[in-house]
Amino acid sequence: MRVTLLTPVALLSTLGLSAPITDAGTAAAPAWKVTDFTTGCSPGGCVYSFNIHAAKSANTPAFSTTCNGTDEQNGLQPCEDANILSNLKPETYPKWEIIVQHKWHPEEGSTRFATGSKNVSVPDTNKAASFTMEPTAESGVE
Repeated sequence: MRVTLLTPVALLSTLGLSAPITDAGTAAAPAWKVTDFTTGCSPGGCVYSFNIHAAKSANTPAFSTTCNGTDEQNGLQPCEDANILSNLKPETYPKWEIIVQHKWHPEEGSTRFATGSKNVSVPDTNKAASFTMEPTAESGVE
């Protein structure tokens, strides 16, 4: 008699249950366009605001939304379109790291995420900046 032990991943795969999917890059996804990026800081923290847009590709839906928040929030926060999350991490002045995550459902029962980040310099916090950022990682559950 032979007994075989299954690891949790093997068991989930055998049962056809959800399994995480991770792609190292999202070359097919178009660059995201960020416009009207502004920041402002006080002793209590920094605030940010920007618009972000992405065209539809073969694998990702288009989106366009506005994101606002503070560096005092913990982690990614929903933008006006709740499928887009953002965060701002102050680096050495005048640099900022902007992190954006896009969530969508390509099929019923599956969820995909594309994440991108960009270091930008905005020396004058009274002027809006525009730039592009690449989605650099894609993951999901199917």
